[in-house]
Amino acid sequence: MKRLVFFFSFCLLTFSMLNGVKFFPFANGRSYPWTQVSLRSVFILNTSNVWAVGSSGTILRWQGLAWRPVTGLTEAWLQSVYMNNETDGWAVGQSTIIHWNGTFWETAPNPTGEDLYDIFMANQNDGWAVGQDGNTIRWNGTTWSAISSPTPELLFSVYIADSSDVWAVGSRGTIINWNGTAWNNVTSPITTSLYDVSMVTGNDGWGVGSDGAIIHYNGTSWSNITSPTTNGLRSVFMVNSTEGWAVGDAGTVIRWNGTAWNSAASPTTGWFFSVFMIDENDGWAVGDFGAIIQWNGVEWLESSTSIHQGDLIINGDDVFVIEDERFDINGSLIVEDNGTLILRNAVINFTQVENYQFQMILQNPASGNPSLLSENTTITSTQNHWFLVSLFDNSTATISNTTITGYLNIQDSAIAFVSGSGIRFLTVSKSAFLSVFNCTVSYTLSTSYSPTVLISNSTIAKLNLDLDTVNCSVGNFGPGLFPFWNFALNCSATVSPAGYAPNITIIHSTISSWQLSIEGKSNATLTNSTLGTLFSYDNTTIWMVNSTALNIQYHLKGKIYVSWYLDVHVTDSIGQDVLLTNVTAYYPNVSLSESKLTDVDGWTRLTLLEKMMNATGNYPIGNYTLEATYEVYSNETTVNMTGNLQATLILESFIIPEFSSIIILPLFMTLTLLVAFLYNRRRFQ
Repeated sequence: MKRLVFFFSFCLLTFSMLNGVKFFPFANGRSYPWTQVSLRSVFILNTSNVWAVGSSGTILRWQGLAWRPVTGLTEAWLQSVYMNNETDGWAVGQSTIIHWNGTFWETAPNPTGEDLYDIFMANQNDGWAVGQDGNTIRWNGTTWSAISSPTPELLFSVYIADSSDVWAVGSRGTIINWNGTAWNNVTSPITTSLYDVSMVTGNDGWGVGSDGAIIHYNGTSWSNITSPTTNGLRSVFMVNSTEGWAVGDAGTVIRWNGTAWNSAASPTTGWFFSVFMIDENDGWAVGDFGAIIQWNGVEWLESSTSIHQGDLIINGDDVFVIEDERFDINGSLIVEDNGTLILRNAVINFTQVENYQFQMILQNPASGNPSLLSENTTITSTQNHWFLVSLFDNSTATISNTTITGYLNIQDSAIAFVSGSGIRFLTVSKSAFLSVFNCTVSYTLSTSYSPTVLISNSTIAKLNLDLDTVNCSVGNFGPGLFPFWNFALNCSATVSPAGYAPNITIIHSTISSWQLSIEGKSNATLTNSTLGTLFSYDNTTIWMVNSTALNIQYHLKGKIYVSWYLDVHVTDSIGQDVLLTNVTAYYPNVSLSESKLTDVDGWTRLTLLEKMMNATGNYPIGNYTLEATYEVYSNETTVNMTGNLQATLILESFIIPEFSSIIILPLFMTLTLLVAFLYNRRRFQ
């Protein structure tokens, strides 16, 4: 019953996609509990020790493999985190100060009780925090104390250049500087909010703010700098004087190259609130909805906020939904019984460290039907290790606009509809059904046993057909666009009861390379074909006529005979075409190979064997003797068939008469019959 529901759901889904309508047959179910928080600050101690904080007291820690939540002490928003070392760190936020002691977080007194937006530590005994109403507080190694501020404006950021040179920025373009004794207002070139400040040296600093504002300090004054964006910039981090990053609203990422700020590619359109760099090749940025991206020296990549540990098993009648999220799993995704896995706008990443360590598998239907629905999703693995997405038994899948960087494996009586997707390897076997529409298979689509496969409007890098105990004649295989091709119709195949062949149909699709695997007791003829790979197994005999394969492999008693066309032209001594000439080719042992008559243009075509190949080696035929005979006239030559050839044989001392004997005899017979007819007619008048 569920297979019928699946089928009609697929039909409705296909109709909806063709008409620009989104439709989800399984709308109900549970979603994976992602960290749906706003991350406001990130701090890097080293590559395996990174901290992030955010809304609802969220604290996350990266230790080289995954982001994991850390138990905190508050539900208040945390706006900033700063770590002195692995056993000493601080976070501030909504009326809150908390301290990390190397084992757990603990609360610390806030001398103002006001909201704090940023913290910066010079060392374990000296640090500053700033926030609401211009509040500034200082850590002396023992306590936090309020320090008089010259502004009532909200301060968003603080940066310590040295103990007597500290900068803070805030709303309405506010800039203040600590000179070692007091805070003082500094002239600002803008009147809109400044959200962050970062100093390279005491004479080189940067600030960013609303509407894409960028300002620079040259040791004397702050001035406006041309910005590549009008989106708000929330955070800036300078690696050195020629390398810096800023992030902000709508996924904005910009980069300083020592001369100008330029826009950089971002993997998301979410808002970023903090960026922190280790060096030019490693850094992190965080933002809304748990957004975390990492710089690898070449590009920014999304990172998830958690990894599911162990296998995730969906069984019974459960419907499990992963939507609008990245899902990292250190295990396999398994769908059994009547379970359904729905993937929408998601990234599924197997965190495996070797090939085929984990997989997505639909199996063990019991009395149900394991199902997969995937839309606008990427299924991939760490470091591009190989993995399988496998459908067994009577499982079903509808896959649209999905990228699979591993194998999609359709087995048994499984049914899969794949559209608008990119897949590296696709295998279909046994009695499975596969429909591929508007897809790209970048490596191989491979069939075995007797599946039914429909390929339409797609591009296949390599198509492999596996045949067993089949008598067939295959012609005109080769790379190119196939308007229509069907194995049964185009290959004149006869399959024995113990054999198998795929029921495959190709409609308006491009096949870049063909691969044939022929086994059992098959007898196959390949004519005028170009293959990528040809396998001859068991007791198979394959005849290749005017055909090539870049890679040929044998197993057991499999053998291949290679033949080519020899086009022969026969002329008389003055170059006139001689028709009805007997052209004969003899093997080196003088036994007859083939004999044909020339046509009215003096041409005939012979098909001659070049060699036999098997697992023990290649066995060439050698030179043929080619003879042309017309009445008492003849000529001969030798040819060695290493490819298609042409040969011309001239019948010396022979010139075709104006009326040759071939013409005179029919003419004489015709005249005799005409005379007899006229005689009899007059006799009876």
